Amino acid sequence: MKHIYGIEHTAASPLCAAFGRFDGMHKKHAAAIEELITKARSQNLPSALISFSGTEGTAVYTTEEEKEELLQTSGLDFLISLEGGNTEKNRADAERRLQIASFTDICAVDGTEELDRSFEARDFPSFSKLCGRPYRMTGDVMHGKGRGKTVGMPTINLHIPPRKKRPPEGVYATITHIDGRAYEGVTNIGRRPSVDTDDTVTIETFLFDFRQDIYGQKIGLDIYTLIRNIIKFDGLEAVKRQVEKDIISARDFFGALRV
Repeated sequence: MKHIYGIEHTAASPLCAAFGRFDGMHKKHAAAIEELITKARSQNLPSALISFSGTEGTAVYTTEEEKEELLQTSGLDFLISLEGGNTEKNRADAERRLQIASFTDICAVDGTEELDRSFEARDFPSFSKLCGRPYRMTGDVMHGKGRGKTVGMPTINLHIPPRKKRPPEGVYATITHIDGRAYEGVTNIGRRPSVDTDDTVTIETFLFDFRQDIYGQKIGLDIYTLIRNIIKFDGLEAVKRQVEKDIISARDFFGALRV
């Protein structure tokens, strides 16, 4: 599959295409994309998914880069990422300029209402069922304040793209993907009222059985389930005791998944 950003970089050839935001890339999207590929092959045309990334300031569940990764083995010929909203005007302009010979109308399944409800409720098991996979945030490991090291619990701090939706505040059971390997852990998303005096929001993960230096490296963080709300504790030792309890909760959760 070839990923193209912008109409001006697209080869001038007729396409069988589908339009949409495809935010979340949920199971209904997957079924519709499969239908598009089948239709394109029956007409001997290249298949193209035309993805509108939204207007400036729009937060998304799935970035265009993540869509590329998810679709790489789908059998789709082109992913064409365009700026702007999924409006009738933008679709008509794209259809004219891309020489679309045939299109599949899948706008009806492009809504994210169910995803929104589970996301805002922090119900990530339900979110995973809708998408067929956990909610993933991909980004770079950045330097933090290093306070976890002082109590024997070093953490990694994840920096994500500005437009990527960050889950609501809470402590979550997560799996982090590093160099093709998966590591279970607990992740604090939000403020750190026990150690900070400001409202700085971080994505901070303690990984089980992992002690490598990965600063600057790109990783993927999968959100599995909420463990608890963020609470203010009296000092780092109290935080450590609570994190030890969180680790037990997360291990129990992942252990139950493997049964």
